[in-house]
Amino acid sequence: MNIERLSFTLLYFVMRYEKGPLYGSATIFKVDGKEIITTFNFHTDIKQIIPLEIIFD
Repeated sequence: MNIERLSFTLLYFVMRYEKGPLYGSATIFKVDGKEIITTFNFHTDIKQIIPLEIIFD
């Protein structure tokens, strides 16, 4: 049986532009020492990207 060790990171970020911020998130999996981005989302509305529990905790 071949068992791989798998881990992931949820990354939230803000890009600051002249007309306003752009919020983003990415899911990054690490498999066999390599990092792979599996999702990448962005929006101008923070609530569309970052869960409210994190924003207002």
